[in-house]
Amino acid sequence: MSNENRTKALLKEYEIAAQFNVHQDQLNWQVGSILVGGSIAAVALSFSVSNSQLKLAPALVSAAGIVAVLSWFLLVRRNRGLSGVATSRMKAIEAELGLQFECHLWTAAGPRGQTTIPFPNGGVEVKKVPKPTGFESVIFLTVGIIAVLIAIVFYVLLT
Repeated sequence: MSNENRTKALLKEYEIAAQFNVHQDQLNWQVGSILVGGSIAAVALSFSVSNSQLKLAPALVSAAGIVAVLSWFLLVRRNRGLSGVATSRMKAIEAELGLQFECHLWTAAGPRGQTTIPFPNGGVEVKKVPKPTGFESVIFLTVGIIAVLIAIVFYVLLT
């Protein structure tokens, strides 16, 4: 394969990997909005049931909500791993082509939360990225929602 054809193939692979990452991110939040939003709406609706035989409905619906939220978290964690594979490949392509975009993003998202962008004139710019990361936000959201749902289960069972 000629150098020009190799470069075209690598750029196409890079584009496909980037599209894959966007798709995974969108999928995570679309599924999350359905599962998390649906769980919260179902719990709220279950409290409106006035039948005494269905007194435990909010507890049962909350338990189902816990399962739904945990399922969403597991999906996000899996998709994060798949996106990591695509991103690693993108970084390898960048290294071969002398590019640095993904490398700078990963450095900025790392523990230090910053990256240094070099300019052709010899200057540099330090860019800081505030925490939390997207995945840390998912963890916080998951723990918070599950804590509320557990509190609802105990409230219903103890009253």
